Amino acid sequence: MTAASFLARLLTLGGDSRITVPRGQNTNRYGASPHPRSTSGYSSSTANDISLAAFGHLDAMMPTWPESALSDPDFYAERLEALRGRLRQGWQLPHDTEIVFAPSGTDLEYVALALAGGPATNVLIDANEVGSGCILSAAGRYYAESSAVDDATPMHALVEGLEGTELVHLPMREPCGSPRSSASITRLIDKVAEDCRKAGRQCLVHMVYGSKTGLMLPHLADLDRIRGRHPDVRFVVDACQARIASPDLQGLLARGCMVLLTGSKFIGGPPFSGMAVMPADWAPRAPVAAGLGRIFRRGEWPASWSGCDRLPSGANPGLLLRLEAALFELERFLALDPADVEHVIASFGKHVSGFADRLGAGLL
Repeated sequence: MTAASFLARLLTLGGDSRITVPRGQNTNRYGASPHPRSTSGYSSSTANDISLAAFGHLDAMMPTWPESALSDPDFYAERLEALRGRLRQGWQLPHDTEIVFAPSGTDLEYVALALAGGPATNVLIDANEVGSGCILSAAGRYYAESSAVDDATPMHALVEGLEGTELVHLPMREPCGSPRSSASITRLIDKVAEDCRKAGRQCLVHMVYGSKTGLMLPHLADLDRIRGRHPDVRFVVDACQARIASPDLQGLLARGCMVLLTGSKFIGGPPFSGMAVMPADWAPRAPVAAGLGRIFRRGEWPASWSGCDRLPSGANPGLLLRLEAALFELERFLALDPADVEHVIASFGKHVSGFADRLGAGLL
């Protein structure tokens, strides 16, 4: 096996069945390839092909690793800690910002539940606008028959330690398809938050920042009003599409939100490279749920969080390489002149609008 083939193979490991490439095929189930391709890759919004530049970056980096790197938990934890530092620097985040890594945005749903500090009611807005497995992971259940740690997880079963999770689903749209107003969503959240307060439950509100159809509900002004009325409510912002600028990410963290991101969409890295970014006060006050040991490894959580010490050691070189490739792409993007970025976005919008007009579709 050549070095390039070995690298491509590693990029398909350490996730779940969605990332694997079936024998005799060149892409995973989303149409994404672990090899750079000279043609434009056609895949879902979940994934990209790895770029030639990022693949070359990894190919040049791997020979510098020690021979034990692929299985050394200490090396794995050290490299992930270095990635945390680069992410804080790139996005200009506070030095005490904490980051948890996971193969996918679906896995990141468990992070907020693990840090809730007690039985949680998870308000999910809207399951149709996020990954298909999130309806299970947000309810504290295994969403697949395997994970990056365990080859045989009981799909649909409750994760040990998250049995008290309650899921409340708030659709973003009316039955006719029109988006709900931010005010109506806010009233529903207020009601759930008050019920949680009376029942002594932690209320998590999972909102989407830049959904698959571009919606964001509730609006930030209403988020601030909810925080003022219900200071114990914690917000989890799904920004997994990564269509978010540094100032906006900073603003969400300043509001105390946990922000879920993936490196495989707008950022342009290979599929299955997720990160949960949060203020320091999300740190666990007690040991995390035992069942998370079937989903995460210790190095993927901050070293200073003693509540995570029950997680298994070990390494996931596939995840590390995918995160490294995603950060390589992010750093290239952040180095661009903002004026050039705005020009390209405006030009793209103009041409898309023109195309829609010619089709007679129009854009809202």
